[in-house]
Amino acid sequence: MEVHRAGGGIHYTVEHTRAAAASDLLTSLRSRLQRMQRAGTTLVECKSGYGLELQTELKMLEVIEEARSSLPINISSTYCGAHAVPKGKTVAEATEDILQVQLPRLKELMSAGRLQIHNIDVFCEQGVFDLVSTRAILQAGKEMGLNINFHGDELHPMNSAEMGAELGALAISHLEEVTDEGMVAMAKAKTAAVLLPTTAYILRYCTL
Repeated sequence: MEVHRAGGGIHYTVEHTRAAAASDLLTSLRSRLQRMQRAGTTLVECKSGYGLELQTELKMLEVIEEARSSLPINISSTYCGAHAVPKGKTVAEATEDILQVQLPRLKELMSAGRLQIHNIDVFCEQGVFDLVSTRAILQAGKEMGLNINFHGDELHPMNSAEMGAELGALAISHLEEVTDEGMVAMAKAKTAAVLLPTTAYILRYCTL
């Protein structure tokens, strides 16, 4: 079976995000945030993750920063450079790029006060980032002062919950395939579970 994400998949969105001007992304983000404000939202999490390389990840994070400074809504910013493995790269190569290129540059910009990033996210899943690569990326983000808030145990039981709890994760999202042991570990670590039933519903009907 092949799973197709609604809208054409992560890589489809990556192609369009790489091609988009920052001003267009900002206009789109502002429109969505303003609609959320009208509905009473006061705090929103905004993620990168549709660049999968430094330039576009930075573009997205800078757009989030601009929105934060120009709209009266609180934004928690999440770096999700490990949302998928870029086309033409292995998991090891993608992990190395994040650890040696992307995170060091983000650390520089954060230290200089040019970016505020609060969380780090990784899509820990079969065919995406395995437990070893996920742990390395999340640990590196934690050492930069970022909260761990990642995708785990969504499509397959990966023991992501147990690993996240061990690392002191703030939150783990999805968790459709979490084990009983993983739930116990999260409870003991006070790691929040972010359930996303609409995603599970969409994926169910996008499976061929």
